[in-house]
Amino acid sequence: MASTSSNVTNAQQSISTTYYPFRVSATEKVYEFIAEKESDREKWVNKIRQASEEFKRRNSTIA
Repeated sequence: MASTSSNVTNAQQSISTTYYPFRVSATEKVYEFIAEKESDREKWVNKIRQASEEFKRRNSTIA
C-alpha cells in the first residue's frame, strides 16, 4: 500500500499529515493498520512476518 495524505484545515492553520497504511490478511479476515512513519510501518510488517513464520515453524513440527 502507498502512503496516504490527509489535509485538515481550520480558520487559523493548515495541517498536512502523511499516513502509512498496511494490511494483514488472515484466513477469514483482513486487518488494516495505519502507521505515522514509514519506518514504523516497516517495523510492524517485519515483526508480523517473523511471528507468522515462527507460528508456521512451530506448527509444522507438531504434525
